[in-house]
Amino acid sequence: MQVLTLKANPYLSVDTLIRDLREERQLMKPEGDIELEKEKDKKEVIDRNIEPIFNIVFRDMRKEAATVFRKLALFSSSFDEKAVANICGDRDGEHLGRLVFLGLVERDSINKRYYFHQLIHKLIKAEVRPPEKILTHRNLAFYYFDTLKDANDLYESDEDALESALNLFDLDWFNIQAGQKWSALKNTEDAKIAKLCGDFCKEARILMPMRHPTDECIEWNESALTASRESENVESEKNNLLSLGMQLHSLGIYDKAIEYLEEAQSLSNKLGHVGDEKHSLDLLGQCCLRTGNFERAIECFAKVLEFVRLEGKASKEMEILNLLAQACFQGNEYERGELNFKLALEKAQKLGNKVFQAQVLNDLGRLCNTVKKYQSAMPYLK
Repeated sequence: MQVLTLKANPYLSVDTLIRDLREERQLMKPEGDIELEKEKDKKEVIDRNIEPIFNIVFRDMRKEAATVFRKLALFSSSFDEKAVANICGDRDGEHLGRLVFLGLVERDSINKRYYFHQLIHKLIKAEVRPPEKILTHRNLAFYYFDTLKDANDLYESDEDALESALNLFDLDWFNIQAGQKWSALKNTEDAKIAKLCGDFCKEARILMPMRHPTDECIEWNESALTASRESENVESEKNNLLSLGMQLHSLGIYDKAIEYLEEAQSLSNKLGHVGDEKHSLDLLGQCCLRTGNFERAIECFAKVLEFVRLEGKASKEMEILNLLAQACFQGNEYERGELNFKLALEKAQKLGNKVFQAQVLNDLGRLCNTVKKYQSAMPYLK
């Protein structure tokens, strides 16, 4: 580690720095290394040559640079110049550049990112002042929420940009994670923070499950759901209910998913959020189909079909027609099931989807056999 070289300090002469170093070391334990207690009585030995130099350099640092330096200690991982400018107020990067020159901050020239050596990070973190923590943690949370939203927007605007979106998400994951955790802890203090807690989960709904375990996603949303209810933020509550329903559906925990999705659908309807109501009903129908509640599944898919037809999405209409037909078939509404299978088949033929055609033809054949229409079944099963 090349850090804190004597010649790098622009504020002191070399003679002065060496004198101060001798004095600083005399104040430290004579046996050589100092030990700092960590959690659970663990010990960490800090190199005795680094801390006294750090103390001298930091003590004589200009006020503005020292302020930026302390705020940087609150980042949870590496960061870029834009983040430093927005969160620490170092608009032209002057102080960051000086800190790199001094060896107090490391620079990854390939990725254009900055980070701390573990030892320096520990030393400067101990210097952070309480008021700085309050404001900087807030700024970090809102800034990295915007980063998460940028990644999600990139993917939603162009599905071919998934890799780029995930790279952006991965690069700042630890800072995003810290921002969400802070918002969950502070949600009762401020309505904006409570909303932020829910918004983190909404924007992470697609990308996070691609990179992190479902139980971690559920933990995020449960904390956000609590926050939204305590702050009486109905929109945020709806978003978190829907996210939880999605995650539990993906895990096959259908009964619990149904509870959340019923609430999400109801709130979406009250708020006039058609897209989320459609999504809630779609997932709700699938969960009810899995658990044998065919009557509710039919209701859900019939409503989703109305939404999809208004959107004019032929492929999605084909899928919903098939799900509706499946629910009718299993719910013993055979005529309605046959009708919707035929409509789904027409859509598949128009779209040229031969795999889907084969699946629907097989289901039509099975349905006809079930109702003893054997002659009708034969053409389908061929």
